[in-house]
Amino acid sequence: MALFSAYDIAVHYEEKQVKISNIDPIGYCYLNLLFDVAEKVFGEVPGHLNKLIHMRCQIPKTDRMFDISDDDSVHEMFEMHKCGRMINVHVQDMDVIPSYKANQINENGHNTDLNLREKGKDKVCVVAIDDSEGEYSDSSSDSSWLHSMDSDNEKDLDVHSDSGESNMSFSDFDDTEEGALVPYSENEEETDPVQQALKSKLWTYNPKVEIEFKKGELFTNVDAFRAALKDYVIQKGFPIMRLKNEKSRVTAVCGVEGCKWRIHASPVLDSMTFMIKTYQGEHTCVMDRKNTEATADWIAKKLVPIMRIHPNMSTKGVEAEMIKYGVHPSKWQMYRALTKARNEIEGNHIESYAKLPKYAELIRKYNPQSICKIHYDRPTLLVEPRFLRMFISFKAQRSGFVEGCRPFIGFDGCFLKGAYGGVLLTAVTLDANNSIFPIAFAVAEAENKETWSWFFHYFEEFFGPFTSESGFHGPLTFMSDRQKGLNIAYEEKVPVASGRHCCRHICSNFKAQFPGILLSNLFWRAAKSFDVAGHNEAMASIKELNIEAWKYLDKIPKTTWCRYTFNTGLKCDHVTNNCTESFNAWIGELRGKPILTLVDGLRKKFMKKMHKRYQKGCMLTTAITPKMLGKLQKIGQVSRQCELTMASTDVFEVGDMNRSYIVNLSAKTCDCGAFQISGLPCKHAALGIIYKREKLESYCEHWFSRDKYLKTYSSMIHPIPDEKMWPPMPYVTPVTVLRPPLRRAPGRPKTKRRREHDEGQSASQPKRHCYIKCENCGSFGHNKRSCQGAPVQNKKNGNRTTGQQSYRRGKPGRGTANTGLSGATLWDHVSGNVPVVHSSQGSNPSPSTQPAPATVNVHVQNQSTATTSKKKRGRPLSNTGASARGSSKRNYSNTAQITQIVEQAGHQQIATFQVATPASESINAATTLHSTNVSNNSSFSMQF
Repeated sequence: MALFSAYDIAVHYEEKQVKISNIDPIGYCYLNLLFDVAEKVFGEVPGHLNKLIHMRCQIPKTDRMFDISDDDSVHEMFEMHKCGRMINVHVQDMDVIPSYKANQINENGHNTDLNLREKGKDKVCVVAIDDSEGEYSDSSSDSSWLHSMDSDNEKDLDVHSDSGESNMSFSDFDDTEEGALVPYSENEEETDPVQQALKSKLWTYNPKVEIEFKKGELFTNVDAFRAALKDYVIQKGFPIMRLKNEKSRVTAVCGVEGCKWRIHASPVLDSMTFMIKTYQGEHTCVMDRKNTEATADWIAKKLVPIMRIHPNMSTKGVEAEMIKYGVHPSKWQMYRALTKARNEIEGNHIESYAKLPKYAELIRKYNPQSICKIHYDRPTLLVEPRFLRMFISFKAQRSGFVEGCRPFIGFDGCFLKGAYGGVLLTAVTLDANNSIFPIAFAVAEAENKETWSWFFHYFEEFFGPFTSESGFHGPLTFMSDRQKGLNIAYEEKVPVASGRHCCRHICSNFKAQFPGILLSNLFWRAAKSFDVAGHNEAMASIKELNIEAWKYLDKIPKTTWCRYTFNTGLKCDHVTNNCTESFNAWIGELRGKPILTLVDGLRKKFMKKMHKRYQKGCMLTTAITPKMLGKLQKIGQVSRQCELTMASTDVFEVGDMNRSYIVNLSAKTCDCGAFQISGLPCKHAALGIIYKREKLESYCEHWFSRDKYLKTYSSMIHPIPDEKMWPPMPYVTPVTVLRPPLRRAPGRPKTKRRREHDEGQSASQPKRHCYIKCENCGSFGHNKRSCQGAPVQNKKNGNRTTGQQSYRRGKPGRGTANTGLSGATLWDHVSGNVPVVHSSQGSNPSPSTQPAPATVNVHVQNQSTATTSKKKRGRPLSNTGASARGSSKRNYSNTAQITQIVEQAGHQQIATFQVATPASESINAATTLHSTNVSNNSSFSMQF
């Protein structure tokens, strides 16, 4: 019977099976079998070198075996298997030994001088393949091989062969399976002397110990050796020259001429594990700390494990960390290293957009009944889709909001600090403990009416319809800052919702036109008053102080900002949108991350917070939440200052200061309005409850109960696998998603919110301990450059006037800043436009209202740039009509002479001057001159 055209060899090694497929018996020799076994079996286990192996072939249809040690035995193996294509070869791993004799292989592939050891009738083959500097040669030709093993291995070994057969059947070995060598027991690997011997020679990185190389050390691959070599060079501080830097060999010498340092490493039998073959570790050069090997990539690799713990590391932290390695990087190196380290940890901005479709599919898979909508910008099918917007809300958030929260939602947007900008639109409500509970968020390109309308479309689709049939109870109320089309959007998409406006934003616009602490305090008193009488008193005081301020506030509907007008069924007395501001501060560290890191980071934050608060709710022993209990304790203390007059068990009268209030405990009402609006007993009602020896929490609304708190957080947001564990999803489309267009604003990118003028400075911003005082008019809040008062008086040192500040040499013309505000702020309640401030140039105060100074200042200014290029530094150009050299000072006796000088200028100009006379007389004059022949700039000042 003839041989088959191809055979399959099943290699049994340590009770594991590896398959070698499609072996042509013609020309197949012992060396081919040896290399195939080394590649399939030992090639996948790093560190196997100089294996003492014993190969046996199982005789078909018997349990006997014969040894395979040369080409004749291989040919005999094929002859025995004429009846079947499957050949079983058993390989026994004996030990690792050094080779003192060269392994000679003749042209026919026979081993002519193998280090053979026999015990009984079993033959043992020792195969040692090594690589010298330049070509593969015998292992014994390199003297380093003698020192690569422990001294115990240099003695003769007692080799025991295993004549037993494997009990494992090969019936389930499919043709399509690839041979993989996986340890079936960790304990076996720990007790294996071969593995222990290899591990003892394997190089391991220890940052606390200086790197020292030794001849015979092993590295898992060439990359590990290169990395260790780079660390060694940086640590020792010397230039390196790589003579060979290939996958098959690495040879390097010291770059300093005359230095003897040299190292050479190459792979061993498995063609992957690297070993140091030649090493000369003595240096005869001087240490140089300016090492070019410390690149940004190397610094980034060292920073990655540290930045996983400290993600907000600064350049100072990088510099301090690099000092440990004796490296002093430049600022640009540290910047590039930080960027690369962040990209390694958080991912790339551009690549994150392409992963969003798969992430959306995972959200739907692991969090069913959640919503994740992604909109792309794709004009035609020939163009790749570009990311536009994304809306996400989880089922746990919806059920928590519907079952445990009041129907009060705050909406706001905050800008993202990443490379491609955008805004984060959020919806936040309050739980039973008055803590923020985010229920939805979206990433959009900008904050305007269009994006908010898109947001409310999916918000109403997921949370609505807002009726009692859907499980939603109470009057729906939206809180906004009446900016950027937000209120217009929800009025169109969710018309059943009533709106509130954030009083902090109203106060900010109010103070911009009507400054003053008193007006601001009266505004807040009017906004926070629970009863109409207190509101009217505050508004009347504002009207007496400034009628325009009263008109400004009177134009805004009271139902949107006055507390006494709020719906009593909502049980929420918030007049500001601080819940969304707190949310923006809570996620501050995520706003600069790539979009996938941002979205998944928000999910993790929500998931963690919900579980933590649910555990907190389970441990509550009171009927109401802790914050509400703390409020009740304060209310009970304040109620002691009131006077109680009982009328019945539940109805009584309470005197507070110069007013009295009627309380009805059965109806939970009080004339002050706080009881029915906030849902908590006011101080007047608390006095009667304490008098009756009852608990205050028994009169609280159910919205603040422990049961509502648990219902809010009873659901869970399910975790999503790590990106490296994502399953293949070829069906998800689109496959490619382009990043949004890069919208880079002029100037340095801003990463911090612009604070109002009355807000406190942040910790990173320096606080000014003094107020700016104008040198011109003496007022606070501006300097002489932006002053809108009298002209600046020139000094003897040749200082320029205000009109000449725009012609400084080497600096762009800045002109005179305008900070005066006049006009009115308009608010269109129908269309919902934001307040528009119409400002105009402030005018100088009337001279008659100012006291007469001791000098006369004449300032004539006409803007023209015809002759500015001829001006010299330090002095203005001479004028034909009026002599002005720096600061012109002359003495005049009366106003007529002053007027004559002004008329000689011959230009269209405005002159404001004051003449000082003896104490019994003062003259103030303001003259406006007009001329049709305007040709030059004229600016002069006269002092008397």
